[in-house]
Amino acid sequence: MRRSRHQPLALARSPANGKWPSPCCACSAANSDKLLYRASITACGKGLRWDLSLALLAESLSRQHFDSFTYCAAISACEKGFEWQRAVALFSEMASMKMQPDSIAYNALILALDRTFKWELALLWCLSALETGAADQGTLLGAIGALATSGQWEQSLQLLLLPVSSHLCWPDLDAYGHALLAAYRSEHPEVWRACLTMLMDMPRQRLHPGPSEFACAARICGRGKQWLEALALQWAASCKAQPLQEIDSAFTWAHEAASSSAPVDGAVVPLPI
Repeated sequence: MRRSRHQPLALARSPANGKWPSPCCACSAANSDKLLYRASITACGKGLRWDLSLALLAESLSRQHFDSFTYCAAISACEKGFEWQRAVALFSEMASMKMQPDSIAYNALILALDRTFKWELALLWCLSALETGAADQGTLLGAIGALATSGQWEQSLQLLLLPVSSHLCWPDLDAYGHALLAAYRSEHPEVWRACLTMLMDMPRQRLHPGPSEFACAARICGRGKQWLEALALQWAASCKAQPLQEIDSAFTWAHEAASSSAPVDGAVVPLPI
């Protein structure tokens, strides 16, 4: 029996007509629902409505329209709302549902911990990602960024030296930048020594410090009352034809922080960087 032009499509595909929707159509509809839930959860997260994101996630679970990407979107929403406990709970729930967390899930969780100064947990989950093989460059940078936020320079140095898989380009220039920032935020009186060690280690990694790295190191030396080392950094940057405006400003700050006047003919020991 042919369907008339005015007959509803649902009636034409009803069992009375002997036609059911094909499995391919049902699968396509389910995938569309997953994408819709994921997009809605992401939109609520960007609007700082993590509560609505979790409500949508619960609805997607009840309708079986979810996947690991849906959970990742919900974790990101919790990160933007500074709800790190809920982010950890969602991550653990993924594992309990036999969904293997990937780098996207780990990175979203670590960022949530970074924003709430939970550097211990961020480092713990980073090591877990490395152990399971789910870590990527963003995972390591997220962890060292969390350490930098809290001024944990010793742990940053350890993470820089951590042996990782050969497919990860680690450490890179951004990693050293985060480690220097961690040193700058630390109040340890001898942190300037670690700072100079990092700068001298960068060429061994085929990396070249730029103006930001030189300037940050100069300020660290100034806080440590080591204005001669800051002057040596200024000289090293000039030898590498680096833009000197940022570095000169940092050296001036370092000189004032050291509460000392530079000698006119003082000898400067060049740094091997």
